[in-house]
Amino acid sequence: RRGLSIALPDGGCEVTRANLSENPIKPTWQASYPGSGARMTWSLIEGLTGILTNSDFDPHQLGYDRVVAVKTHYPVNNKQKFEQELDPLIDRALVILRNPKTAIPSLYNFEYERLHNMPTHTRRGPQDDWMDYRIGELEGAGGGGVKRQLEIFEEFVDYWMSKYPDRSKLHIVTYEELIDENTGPQTAESIANFLAQTDGVDSIDYNSIPCIWDTVVNYRDHLGEYDSRGIQQTLRKGPRIRPYSEEMLDNIAATLFRLLIKYGNDSELTRILNGYIMDVMKTPVEERLVKME
Repeated sequence: RRGLSIALPDGGCEVTRANLSENPIKPTWQASYPGSGARMTWSLIEGLTGILTNSDFDPHQLGYDRVVAVKTHYPVNNKQKFEQELDPLIDRALVILRNPKTAIPSLYNFEYERLHNMPTHTRRGPQDDWMDYRIGELEGAGGGGVKRQLEIFEEFVDYWMSKYPDRSKLHIVTYEELIDENTGPQTAESIANFLAQTDGVDSIDYNSIPCIWDTVVNYRDHLGEYDSRGIQQTLRKGPRIRPYSEEMLDNIAATLFRLLIKYGNDSELTRILNGYIMDVMKTPVEERLVKME
């Protein structure tokens, strides 16, 4: 039997090593725009279900018929493999959204680490490089700056919302609600419920889900023998605020407004986008700063 995390009395838990499912199962897409907590989310999924996750790059050659979820940033990257090999195998998705106002600086930090051959989640890039990155002029970095990343973010949301008109096959959560101490455990429970709709996938006892959430998101001391692949708070050091120009903030708001108009009949996405728009609109113009988590 796979190593489902251990539910202890009074809502306690011990997160044990996740394994491949003993029997074939149909995985779920775990889709996110880069910089939206994909690494943390796959660790949470493994803690909740005891089954390993994979990515669309299959870096550890796990295959796809005995994993609970497959991480993807499609349509941002890896398009050929997604379209030709994987998409026909998977018919439901968990989508993690994050306000692009904070997701784009997080992506910049990843790019900075890559450019300087640093381990991921160890360093926030310097402010001077951010100023170049945001206009697409940081040497060696991809992304095309804030303007291009907003286009990619919009394409990402468009793709996943259009792909599943049957909302029983699509579950949307936000990074912001997932890491919040008040909404995080309930968000984790909603993920567990969605994944458990797949034959062969079980969740830990619901009373222990807050403990699993706390272990993964806050990196508490309940890991047991768990292989903590990616289960950690970000260890990044460096600047926690990123300046945006007024034009950039206006472009972020405009992107969110377009999506709101297009998907205004979807109550959950509408709630999320309205929250993001309000956050962008409240950003003080005279400071134009974004605080990073």
